Amino acid sequence: MVVTVPGGTAWRSAARPCHGEAKKVKFEMKSSDIYVQQVVIHWTKATRGMPGAAQRNHCAICFGLSADEVKMLALDETVSQVTLREADDFVPQQSVVQNASLHKLDWRTVAIKQPKPDEVIVRYQYIDFLVGAPDRSHRPAISCLVTEGQLVRIEYNGRFAEAGTNWYYVHCIFNIVRIATPTQEMFLAPPAHHLSDLAKLR
Repeated sequence: MVVTVPGGTAWRSAARPCHGEAKKVKFEMKSSDIYVQQVVIHWTKATRGMPGAAQRNHCAICFGLSADEVKMLALDETVSQVTLREADDFVPQQSVVQNASLHKLDWRTVAIKQPKPDEVIVRYQYIDFLVGAPDRSHRPAISCLVTEGQLVRIEYNGRFAEAGTNWYYVHCIFNIVRIATPTQEMFLAPPAHHLSDLAKLR
């Protein structure tokens, strides 16, 4: 299911701790059946137009896992993270890292809540300094239930300013799976729900 908003874009989602780095910590075995993959695509004006845009538009938004990555995701507070940068010709850089969000399964723009042991809710909310321009703050947060065996995909994009007048662009994707036993292909499944907030970037 794709969720859209009146007169606007589709709602996808992600949160800035897409940019977190791996840290050395003592992990414990995972206590839930929720698995997360963050995919982040970075670019500048250099590939905003053709022919660079053609290459960027062909970037994958979900990725399979190696056997070792599946084992690492069985540890608590870990996420699959994939970064594709213009400077690297959009070659995927994939790893499993510690969840960089301040609160477990909460990246502010995207949050995964369990109000009951058997109930999982995914929520997306636009936050200007995390999602970027154009402004979409007038829109309410949206959410959906995730049942066992389902994948929910959330996407958003935005424009950010560097020093001076230089702009850079970010497209974030969250692939969220609820599954008892993780597999190498779990993030490749078609989404049961697709929350998309993709704006036309200038």
